[in-house]
Amino acid sequence: MYYWFLAFRIPTLITSIAPVLVAFLFILNLGYELDLWLAFCTLFSAVSIQIATNLFNDALDYQRGADSIRRLGKVRMVASGKLSSSQVIKGALIFLAIACFFAIPLLKATSWKLLWIGIPALYLSYGYTGGRFALAYRGVSEIFVLLFFGIFAIGGTVWIQTSSWLKETIILGFHFGLMALILLFINNLRDFQEDSISGKRTLVVRLGEKKSRYLFTFLFFLIYLFGIEVQSIGFSHYFSLSFFILPLSLFILRGIWVFSPSEKYNQYLFLSILQMLAFLCLFSFCAL
Repeated sequence: MYYWFLAFRIPTLITSIAPVLVAFLFILNLGYELDLWLAFCTLFSAVSIQIATNLFNDALDYQRGADSIRRLGKVRMVASGKLSSSQVIKGALIFLAIACFFAIPLLKATSWKLLWIGIPALYLSYGYTGGRFALAYRGVSEIFVLLFFGIFAIGGTVWIQTSSWLKETIILGFHFGLMALILLFINNLRDFQEDSISGKRTLVVRLGEKKSRYLFTFLFFLIYLFGIEVQSIGFSHYFSLSFFILPLSLFILRGIWVFSPSEKYNQYLFLSILQMLAFLCLFSFCAL
């Protein structure tokens, strides 16, 4: 069971948990009552899809030759021989089934239109690293992350609870989706050499290290820029208080510029998770 927990990549689950919690806080801030059963189903469905994505990634990257002894990140379970590829893929399918189970009450509470988000999310859980047009191998996974860990996650959760798609959720979606992108960029910068050799054409591989660092810096700028917008839609002092998080952001940014891709990037990946948690705590303080 220990190896399965490692395969789930528990620390990264913040990228699916945070946007859903942000949506809950936004709903409460608007004066709505939160339907706890629908909230529970939304959260577990979102987390289950991310676990499935992580499991598919573990197995399919190995099958494509993208995981090797050169890997600088945490040891993958299939590549290390701890779990077999077939076991991990079966595990991913089980979590997709769990996600579908928890999605049934959400469909009943809203309408079939929710499938416009649900079906692509289920498919892209596999399609992120699998299929003929695997997103992670085509340099377009960033779009998937921004939409499904940001805009759709927050907007869809609010819609389930209020039956309305509110424009404010787009601002919140971009803000927190960009934080998920930061994690992805650090991960791909760390794996730049291995991905280049294995043929995994991530956006970082396509741009090269230097241009990727400039884009990485721009993403940090956008996070704080959208913080201004978050404050403007009714969350008083949000942008002002975000400057308490700025030293952490600058420390991460400096590290990415100063150090070449190496195992040290795992430290910055962890710090980026803490950064997302810090922004979530700040949003909670301003929302309640």
